[in-house]
Amino acid sequence: MSKIRIVQTGTISYLSSILGIVTGLIFITIITRNLTINEFGIWQILGSLYAYAAIPNIIPNYWAIRRISRGQKLATTAIITNIFLIIIGCFVYLSGAYILDLENTLTLYFILIGAVLIPLQFMFSSLKAITMATKPHLVAYSSIILEITKVIAGYYFISIRNLGFEGLIIAVAVAMTVQIGFLLLRNKENFYLNIDINEIKTWFRTGWLPIYTDLTSKIILLDVIVIAVIVQSTEIIALYKSAYIFAGIIFLTIQFANVLRIKLLAEGGNQDIQLAIRLMMIFTVPIAFGAIILSEPLLFILDPMYISASAILQVLAFGVLLYTFSETFNVILVASDKTDQNGIRNKLLQKSELVHIPTLDLVGRSAYILALAAGTLLFMYYNFHELIGLLWAFLFLVLNLILSIYKWNRIIFKLKVAFPVRNLVNTTISSILMVILVSQLKTYIVYNQNILSYIWPIIGIIIIGAVIYFLILFIIDKEFRNLTFKAIDTVR
Repeated sequence: MSKIRIVQTGTISYLSSILGIVTGLIFITIITRNLTINEFGIWQILGSLYAYAAIPNIIPNYWAIRRISRGQKLATTAIITNIFLIIIGCFVYLSGAYILDLENTLTLYFILIGAVLIPLQFMFSSLKAITMATKPHLVAYSSIILEITKVIAGYYFISIRNLGFEGLIIAVAVAMTVQIGFLLLRNKENFYLNIDINEIKTWFRTGWLPIYTDLTSKIILLDVIVIAVIVQSTEIIALYKSAYIFAGIIFLTIQFANVLRIKLLAEGGNQDIQLAIRLMMIFTVPIAFGAIILSEPLLFILDPMYISASAILQVLAFGVLLYTFSETFNVILVASDKTDQNGIRNKLLQKSELVHIPTLDLVGRSAYILALAAGTLLFMYYNFHELIGLLWAFLFLVLNLILSIYKWNRIIFKLKVAFPVRNLVNTTISSILMVILVSQLKTYIVYNQNILSYIWPIIGIIIIGAVIYFLILFIIDKEFRNLTFKAIDTVR
């Protein structure tokens, strides 16, 4: 794994993800401007069901990425195992939809056509695990292919053919098929005819760990279900998720953590950890500030009706910033744990970070869901319906603030890694100065229903803001200057 370099591979993955965000935003705009707000809310609920349907495939994928990154030839074994697990995934999806059974929200028709994506989801997740363990940059490239194909297919089936929700499902299915084809083609040298039955037995004998880990991550997705059940409306969900579309851009920097995971599993150390965190700060902090100052113009892109979610976006920006670092700290602690390096044994796993970290997330996220349910009921009782989305975002922020602080303290204790405070200060100063400039430019924005004439000034402001930020950071931060020169030398 010495060939995997955090700066180069992480930057490629991050920039590819940014390009994917642009195409993804176009696709979302196609959806929001052609589907009703109720249908958009339904799509978000189905997204939660997809996440739970994917629980079975976490077993082979979890162990595959750790074992393959250490040189084991298990790609074919992982793929075949996932194919057999598709049946279980479909059962979980349909069972979840039946249990949810939201009157006037989900219909049998929407549920059934949505099930088409389950097999594709299983195949992609398996190929993603294999690719992350060997060629992590290709995952980002495949995402670009997915997003571009979605835009083309979405425009045709949703806008041109006017197929509505059905067109959305068809577009996503076509795009996922193309993405799967790309990953299969680029991983063909990793596939062998042999299937390691003993490895499969080991995976499922210790399957409780990846299932446990995945379930703790899935608990946070219950927030959508909680809101849907208590409020009995998809409107709040649609507004919250519209804000998350832009706040979620911050989470793209997790690409550096994904590369770091492979590095740490093989040979990485504290220097790699500090480098990855610095790189993440460079991008996450300005995006968070930018999302706050441009919250209204950004949401207007989707549709004027979503501008009411601007306050939600402002809170979510820092919530997702903290969530990104919380998940990165998970990667550092789990990937640095060598318990399974010489074999997978249950007794040793139970005392490892592989168990401690998901347990911590389980406790924190369960408290978050309970607080959200209680708060929503209270707000409904006092008729504060319009503030539920803001409460939702605030609780998400508090959760990740607490988890991030605890996890970093654990990293200090376990790994003796110092937090790059100076880099945080420099990125914050540069971001604040950028915001001052952008706030002045924002006054020239004319809210125009014509998306093509409206979006170009927004893009221009974002580009100007980015240039100002990086120029200031280049001046005041020595380490950023060194990284910049290193990147230029690499390109040359």
